[in-house]
Amino acid sequence: MTAAAVVSSVKPALDFRLEEIRRRLEAPGRRILVLTDGVEDTDASEASGPFDAAWIAPTSLEGFDVKGVGRLAAAVLRPGAPVACVIPGCWPLPEVLSRALLGVGDLPGPRRARLDGRPAPCLSAAAWREAFGPDFSWHRVRGVGVLVPVRSSGIEVERRPLVLGLLAAAEHVIGGWLVLRGLGGRILLEGVRR
Repeated sequence: MTAAAVVSSVKPALDFRLEEIRRRLEAPGRRILVLTDGVEDTDASEASGPFDAAWIAPTSLEGFDVKGVGRLAAAVLRPGAPVACVIPGCWPLPEVLSRALLGVGDLPGPRRARLDGRPAPCLSAAAWREAFGPDFSWHRVRGVGVLVPVRSSGIEVERRPLVLGLLAAAEHVIGGWLVLRGLGGRILLEGVRR
């Protein structure tokens, strides 16, 4: 897989609940490093720094080299640059409940990344932070899609604005809770380059 360095602006956010983060990163004149795929060592030359912020949102963790991405981001980000990582969750609660209670959809399988060249089980927020190394300081972790499905589902809650609003408000409160944040369809980590 290869890295994509985008200098202009962050593309539309993956999810409406991530818009606030996207807007915070996307200040006029800022150079933003956007990574959506894995990184090989040769890709470091494609991303010439320094960048003012980073948006790291892998479309899939299959084969994603987390330590390689951490090394690349550390090399091209200026000190103090904000970093937002949006990683797929291992067991999204809405998908698990839809399958268990309604028989709709499939149970999510483990999404594997690479650590030290070897496949690793689905990464938790703590494993992601550790893999990125000591060059980063992390200050926020939240689950996104804990109550509100990240993708369209058989429940079609997206067509019911009142239900969607109530679930989104509840998720805003519980998305940061230690136990529940790991049950999101995505996990948002925010930090800075030291």
